[in-house]
Amino acid sequence: METDPLQQLKDVHLPADPSWWPPAIGWWLLVGLLIWLVAWGMLRALRAWRYRAPIREMRKRMDTLLQEFDTQRISAHNYTHQANELIKRLLVRAYGQSQYAHLTGEAWLQELDRLAMTTEFSMGPGRALGDTRFSKNLDVDVKKLHPLILQAVEHTLTQTQASGTKVSRTQTSEAVS
Repeated sequence: METDPLQQLKDVHLPADPSWWPPAIGWWLLVGLLIWLVAWGMLRALRAWRYRAPIREMRKRMDTLLQEFDTQRISAHNYTHQANELIKRLLVRAYGQSQYAHLTGEAWLQELDRLAMTTEFSMGPGRALGDTRFSKNLDVDVKKLHPLILQAVEHTLTQTQASGTKVSRTQTSEAVS
């Protein structure tokens, strides 16, 4: 009797399932892209943090000035002089806006109005930062002037970011000092 040769074959064995390691090239590309995106996001966050460093320093100094005024360690006259100096340092040294260095009087107040998007510097309590701060009888409401200055600083930050001004590490550390 003749035997069927096909009957003598053994069952087909399936190959082992593929291992999860090493992953296919697409996974490597995806991981690389994710690493690049995380690094890019961290770099952007670091740049934004560094860019705001002069603003943070100025806010601290302005708050210190207000505390000194509240405790009567400095006069309103000294407050306005020092606040004006801090604003100019921020603009000129920290953000490289040298066009503000020579401005005084009404031109300075109008520029502050433009930066803060208000008229409170040329027509309100901000007038104290103009030529009137040199008069003997300075009449200034520091409690109204302080938030106005901080508002101008925040708007200044927005405008300098829009103009693409770069801030170096040395400018950041020395700007408001």
